[in-house]
Amino acid sequence: MSEHERDAAHHRQQQSVSPDAEENAIRAQQRSMLMCALRTLPEKERAALVLRDLEGLTTEEVARVLRSRPVTVRSQISSARAKLKIHCARLLDKGGRSA
Repeated sequence: MSEHERDAAHHRQQQSVSPDAEENAIRAQQRSMLMCALRTLPEKERAALVLRDLEGLTTEEVARVLRSRPVTVRSQISSARAKLKIHCARLLDKGGRSA
């Protein structure tokens, strides 16, 4: 196999692997950002959000687990989502400025 053929084969292999590798890297970065942002939340908001959005419980189930009222859970989740949105936007903004 000539050097040109090896380069072409290597390029084809990189093209087929790169999207998956890039996607995995992006997902890992997103998970890291989410975990960092979750740690900034007050404990009750974090618990409500994790149970509802990550564990898939209904609002009523979350309220039972946390021994709270559904209206309180909805408020905690709403507040947590708003805080996460702001936190992640700040992280992304910082990343954009340093690049």
